[in-house]
Amino acid sequence: GKTWRSKIVNLFEDGNTAFSHTGIVRIIGDIPHIIHASPESELVRMERAETFLSPKKVDRASIYRLRGNPGAAETASRKALEYYEERVPFDTAFDGEDHERLYCTELIWRAYTHAGIDLAEGLWYSLYNPVLSGRLLLPNSLPRSPLLEETAILR
Repeated sequence: GKTWRSKIVNLFEDGNTAFSHTGIVRIIGDIPHIIHASPESELVRMERAETFLSPKKVDRASIYRLRGNPGAAETASRKALEYYEERVPFDTAFDGEDHERLYCTELIWRAYTHAGIDLAEGLWYSLYNPVLSGRLLLPNSLPRSPLLEETAILR
């Protein structure tokens, strides 16, 4: 991404993926939308994929799909839609134990966990510093999940 928040997230990244944000696709009326937890709106939000992936906002993006389980992907997408409809607030503390608020990668993880899939097993970071402390799931963690496959790269 191109925001200052994206640059900060990338400081924690391993340099190979350098993703700073995540979302989950939900098709509504044949139009792809992305549901994501946004610090800008302070809520889980939904926007058309063309807006979410606008070159004004992103440098590059990848699309990942759950391997061999479309039913679980649909359940996760439906759960993400519920988070949007319930106006779940953004988790500014990035606290994976807080069930009342969500940050972007946590939204994906919780939605898939609801579908019986743990995308983040063994992929959590442990951080202990003045800014963040505890378990954190960063955007570069999810592409390393063996349960996902990359289906498209957008540059």
